[in-house]
Amino acid sequence: MKRSPNPVRAGRTASGVLRALALAVLVAACARIAEPPRAHAQTPATAFIDRVLASLSVDERVGQLVMVNFVGDDVSAQSDVATLIRDYKAGSVLVTASNGNVVNRGDTPGQLAALTNGLQQRAFDTTRRADGSNEYFLPLLIATDNEGDLFPFTNVTNGYTAVPNNMTIGATWSKKHAQATGSIVGGELSAAGINMLLGPVVDVLDNPRSGGNGDIGTRSFGGSPVWVGELGRAFVRGVHEGSGGRMLTVAKHFPGHGGSDRSTDNEVPTVNKSLDQLRASELAPFAEVDRQDDADANGTTDGMMVSHIRYRNFLGTGAPFTPPISLDNAAFNGFMELPEFAQWRAGHLVMSDSLGVPAVKKWYAQQTGQPAFPNRTVVKDALMAGNDLLPLIEFYSDPEHRGWKDNQLPMIEDSIQYMRDQYAADPDFRRRADDAVRHVIAAKLKLYPELQLAQVQVDATKAAAAAGQGADEMRSLSEDALTLLQPPTVAELRSRLPRGPQSPEKVLLVECWEDCYPYRVMAKAALQTQLLSMYGPSGTNRLQAGDVSTISFGELDAWLAKPADPANAATAKAVADAAWMVFALTEYNPTDHPASGAVKRFLDASPVDLRNKNLVAIAYNVPYHLDSTEVSKLSAYFAVYNKTQAAIATGFRALFGEATPKGASPVNVSGIFYNVAEAVQPDPAQKLTVALFGQADELTDAKTVPLVAGPVLDRNGNPVPDGATVSFTLAKDDGTTTSASGRTTDGLAGAQVATSGAGKYTATASVGSITSSQLSLSVSGSATAVAPTPAPVVRDASSSDGGSSIPLLAWLIGVPSGLAVVAAAAVGIVLYRRRAAPAAASPAGAMEPAVAAVPEPPPPPPALLVDGDTRRVYVHGNEARPPLSNEQFRLLHYLFERAGKVVGREELVQHVWPDAHLEGVSEEALDALVRRVRERIVQAGGERSYIVTLRGQGFRLDT
Repeated sequence: MKRSPNPVRAGRTASGVLRALALAVLVAACARIAEPPRAHAQTPATAFIDRVLASLSVDERVGQLVMVNFVGDDVSAQSDVATLIRDYKAGSVLVTASNGNVVNRGDTPGQLAALTNGLQQRAFDTTRRADGSNEYFLPLLIATDNEGDLFPFTNVTNGYTAVPNNMTIGATWSKKHAQATGSIVGGELSAAGINMLLGPVVDVLDNPRSGGNGDIGTRSFGGSPVWVGELGRAFVRGVHEGSGGRMLTVAKHFPGHGGSDRSTDNEVPTVNKSLDQLRASELAPFAEVDRQDDADANGTTDGMMVSHIRYRNFLGTGAPFTPPISLDNAAFNGFMELPEFAQWRAGHLVMSDSLGVPAVKKWYAQQTGQPAFPNRTVVKDALMAGNDLLPLIEFYSDPEHRGWKDNQLPMIEDSIQYMRDQYAADPDFRRRADDAVRHVIAAKLKLYPELQLAQVQVDATKAAAAAGQGADEMRSLSEDALTLLQPPTVAELRSRLPRGPQSPEKVLLVECWEDCYPYRVMAKAALQTQLLSMYGPSGTNRLQAGDVSTISFGELDAWLAKPADPANAATAKAVADAAWMVFALTEYNPTDHPASGAVKRFLDASPVDLRNKNLVAIAYNVPYHLDSTEVSKLSAYFAVYNKTQAAIATGFRALFGEATPKGASPVNVSGIFYNVAEAVQPDPAQKLTVALFGQADELTDAKTVPLVAGPVLDRNGNPVPDGATVSFTLAKDDGTTTSASGRTTDGLAGAQVATSGAGKYTATASVGSITSSQLSLSVSGSATAVAPTPAPVVRDASSSDGGSSIPLLAWLIGVPSGLAVVAAAAVGIVLYRRRAAPAAASPAGAMEPAVAAVPEPPPPPPALLVDGDTRRVYVHGNEARPPLSNEQFRLLHYLFERAGKVVGREELVQHVWPDAHLEGVSEEALDALVRRVRERIVQAGGERSYIVTLRGQGFRLDT
């Protein structure tokens, strides 16, 4: 059964395109050619980093390479973690709820702020030093996981916004939602002093495996490499913007284990793919989040986490398998030297996954034949492989003896001491360690350019104020992610279930909060309580308290095994009485949790007649656990993908017909014959439009016709992934044809198609088997669009080159003309500067749409005006409010006075910070200031950032 296009999403297409257009089109318009990595040049930033490195002792250098954890939230000078920071010089710390570092009750923002401030104080006391007259210290990187969907992949929950997992975001197919979620995470956690996010996960789940077997599940954005990359980049951008540059992102799990067949925590998996296959799938999202782009610097991740995964001879060396990439230099460099990663790697941080997980222990036990954990060998191999930061997590040999104080802490200390000894004795180790320390220091400078304690410590009151502010966005995201899996259309759903449950009908909720996980997710009656709060006496009063009851998967499973057993009588009665059964589907792992298959067994062979019952399933996890026969027995099957309160409420609103499904699964669902690779292909049922682009004084000559087509939509109603080929054809009335092609960006494509002299033409565009409506043109002294409908000329006075006339494109996709300029640039249609003098008669053969004359608008205000006397900045006549800071204004005014000229970095630093020593201002500090000024320009109404970065030269202001 092929899935039909989502009618609701198709109806939202124009607005959906526009939400992504302004950013994605700009991104696509930029060159993406990877440059070779640059040598270690002596810039002010690198010179300062080298001086910091030279000031560090061996112990301090080694300490910067490790990330440690600890138990409890005691960070006093007498605590274990203080010992690791003071005596072992640890430079990074992992904080988790499971270790008791984060206390998710009471005043969690205040507790977390006190924890991080205390940790940074310990680092300040240990590493403070002077560089000339400048005193500084090396702050800690304080990291945590925050993948969403509550425990176990979210450590900070109490009082904080309950964000969903990645798959929920993927089901919206919205970069806006991805960015907003990242902004919430970055803003809330950074306010409490967390400065490193171990995420986002950008693994591609292209082959979902129901029932365990290492399936990464809802941690993935989806199964389309292009969409995973774009959503991951948007999330990274949001983290950076929400945190104000005070949080690093670490994309994981490089090079991708969405296709692995077991958990990388428990065993090292082997992936049997060629390098070309990996680059087309697993590696593609990492290349996207690593892509360096001055126009979208916030979208580039700061770090990557390397996974414990191996490959079958992808290097072509003849060896049957590589060792785990995280522990092998040849395999590590085989990936990092690829052009899509080489430049990024030269200036960014790479960390390994936790080095003490069972997978690593098992790997070394297999290699050595010894059960003891070779912690010294592991840390050396991980560093020499190419990792900069080594998480010494789960460092113990015997799972039966894993106590923190007696087992883990001594092994961490032993590992660090061994690294100190190796640094002194082994020149290769020393060179690799120094290079890694440089990357760590650079990352810390990116966060805190002045390396001052006042920059680092946070205000508990502000931390509390920042927490929990994203509820509205989460409700909107949940509604947009809501997916209808069965029946295929909303119309059929409304026919099957014209209303939700109504008293006195009995509703039986079947939950799996304890039977499907190794821990209790929430209380058994949690769904019942939520349902009654919405639709019970205190809500809409459609149900009474006695109408709703709950059983667990375990109770259902016990009844299925022994239907006549008196111990199961209550379950039997609840099932028999129920007019509605609502199955809360979560994890399915029949090996470890047999009761997790209870609903599947119930649908396969129920002991009771189900024909008079409304059977509804809501997936609070992945949507692919039911097979096609099981799905066919359901009245309705929804997916909300996560178990946050916003998702639970959305699922119940769908049950009662108050929420219309808008989302689409981002992964394959075999039970409904849904395939993501097919879903992202152009929808053959769509109506494609082609239009003429340009006007007389914007065309070079009459030998070409500029055409634009789109938006090209996929089967879910979204713009197709960038790069889809659109073919344009001009057919002349004498039978001759010419053609050209363009590639899509956010669904739009354009091309210049050659003419063959004067005459009448018919223009069409096609994508695969999809052909557009026909556009009739007449070329003589001018080209005239005579069908299907004349389109107005939209005069745009806001482009950066002094103004361009943009006909048809704005009409075609329903965008403001300013965005039409951006779109036109992205699809490869050249815009020419409007003549300053009155235009002469059109040259012979020039083409102009036949439309009524449009009066010339009054001269537009300048795109950018920086008034040095009043210290005000105007963008298209609108004043930037609030005013720029002193540093921001000095930088912009200096560049404005020298518009069109290259200003070197040193010159700019001396003007912006006249009292600072040149060496004391890092490149990262200048880049961060430029980035903030660019953002202020865009916020004030600019269509693009006017400050251009010229690699190796400096900056230039173009207006």
